[in-house]
Amino acid sequence: MKCEFKEKHYETYFNIEMARLSDFVFPSDPILEADVGFDSSFMCTSDIFWDRVRWAYRPGAIFEIEDEPHIFPNVSLNLFIQYKRPEFMTRASASEWEEWGQEYYRYEIETEQQQILSEFYKANRRDCLVLYSCPVYIKSETLFSNYQNQRIIEESNFVTAENLDNHHRYSFVNTRSGKAHSETEEIGTYDLMGLLKDRKEATGEGQWNPEQLIKISNSIDEIILDSKYKQDFNKILKSYEIDNLSEIRRSVLKLKIFSFLTHTNWRII
Repeated sequence: MKCEFKEKHYETYFNIEMARLSDFVFPSDPILEADVGFDSSFMCTSDIFWDRVRWAYRPGAIFEIEDEPHIFPNVSLNLFIQYKRPEFMTRASASEWEEWGQEYYRYEIETEQQQILSEFYKANRRDCLVLYSCPVYIKSETLFSNYQNQRIIEESNFVTAENLDNHHRYSFVNTRSGKAHSETEEIGTYDLMGLLKDRKEATGEGQWNPEQLIKISNSIDEIILDSKYKQDFNKILKSYEIDNLSEIRRSVLKLKIFSFLTHTNWRII
């Protein structure tokens, strides 16, 4: 059975709930900034970018990035989330039915995207967390109910990108565990709710660390070198007026482009 709601609907409710649970800086989404008309810092003229987002026209402003540390949180863990929509498998003929012996949820893993996300996580595990997030339901009414009752995160299954290496599919029946396939491997889920609560209590105890963002962004160059994203990444980056940008501005820009191309949601918590 197909999921009734769009990935974007789940993502939107998810982010609203995260904001309620902890103090965040949400790095602005480029399309959102264009849509609401933020003042322009620099312009994107890349056909690749606009072809991908499928806008009928090119809005003006894309990114507004400041160097001042007050726009970033003191406690800065970089969280990258890949949102998924589940299929609900109800027949005994389903590929993973023997593993569960009951109805279950599953989603597909895009091989090259997964490889990039896993390598990125391994290179930056001290400063980054890269997760797949998927709701444990498919009904629109359940999504709306969970939003109203602030249970979007609680009713989601989280797994780190690293744990899905060499697999093309992930299945689960609840939020507590899952299995990766084709050669079945039991996977422990990640407690994002616990992390958010800990981060909320720790707010204000850290320090602004621009070197952290610079280090993370620098890792992208090598990771993306032999991937399908290389050409698009470089073309989009070159389409910006970056020559006079500070190092921190360039770093944030690179992270936003990486997030855009890998279809992840970058948040600093």
